[in-house]
Amino acid sequence: MICLRIKYVQSRTQSKNRVQKIFNRVNIRLKTVLSDLFGKAGTELLEGFLAGKTVKTILETTENKQLKAKSEEIEAVAQGALSEIDHFVLE
Repeated sequence: MICLRIKYVQSRTQSKNRVQKIFNRVNIRLKTVLSDLFGKAGTELLEGFLAGKTVKTILETTENKQLKAKSEEIEAVAQGALSEIDHFVLE
């Protein structure tokens, strides 16, 4: 039972690292602005990227107070764009 839990935690960590690596490679440095890329605000941004939205569109339509407060900083650090391959890997 414990061994299975360890494998699940390792798998989750590998997935999170893969997402961060893709974002760093395409020059989307959200980790510098958001304390947790996989928290509520980060997840909303990630889902928006996967839906094909731009950062500006995501920030204009969000109800998240944290994203609204840091919208200028987020736009500054999210200059890159995801390719089709990146979309596939992230999904």
